Amino acid sequence: HVIKPSIEQVLLNIAVELNMGEPSTQHYQKLIDALQQLLPCDASALFTLDNEKHLVPIAISGLSSEVFGRRFLPDVHP
Repeated sequence: HVIKPSIEQVLLNIAVELNMGEPSTQHYQKLIDALQQLLPCDASALFTLDNEKHLVPIAISGLSSEVFGRRFLPDVHP
């Protein structure tokens, strides 16, 4: 039997991690990992919107690392 962490514990862990001074790519990955503790799923990704209005993956879980080399148009990937 696996004990699921409480939302409060996950949010506390995220806050602590964000204050540890690591590079932001590690922060984003830890955010995705923490959120998967609360919302289990097969795959997830966190994107930023670049200057050309493309979605650029900055953290992934359960997806091929090839996703990092791609950009996505929001109109094509709602």
